[in-house]
Amino acid sequence: MITLGFTEILKAEKVILLVSGKRKSEAVKNLLEGEISTDCPATALRDKDNVIIIIDEEAASLLDEETKK
Repeated sequence: MITLGFTEILKAEKVILLVSGKRKSEAVKNLLEGEISTDCPATALRDKDNVIIIIDEEAASLLDEETKK
């Protein structure tokens, strides 16, 4: 297993975040629609140009329709 701290992730050339499953839906909503804050460190990825986020339908189930577009 390889683990990285958030500092290393933010320094990466390209970040790909894969999210799947209904149990991740609240975290996805916080990530994409919540306030950018240290309470949800992943929100720092929203203003990065080098991030690709891939989310399945179950994980995206709580998102507003506008966000899904």
